[in-house]
Amino acid sequence: MRTWASTIPIRLLVKPDGAILNNANLVDGRLSGQFAGQIPTGDAKRWNHFVLLGLLLQDGTLKGQANAMSLTDPSMYSLASYVDVKKQP
Repeated sequence: MRTWASTIPIRLLVKPDGAILNNANLVDGRLSGQFAGQIPTGDAKRWNHFVLLGLLLQDGTLKGQANAMSLTDPSMYSLASYVDVKKQP
């Protein structure tokens, strides 16, 4: 994951017995869903948030965004970071 502050390793595990990715959806090579987690940048850490993924399969790599989505009402925000995930052998 590339944020404005740094590049952070990210790993997406696919398990047949259960998912950590909530509201997961895979349509036409587009994977979306959300999970409990933190994007560790100074601006994202100001408020509690979850991570919303929007990824597209291109040339064997999932590419797209991971958004820090606030949990605080009414101060809703979304901070996007670039993500690319390649299948490990």
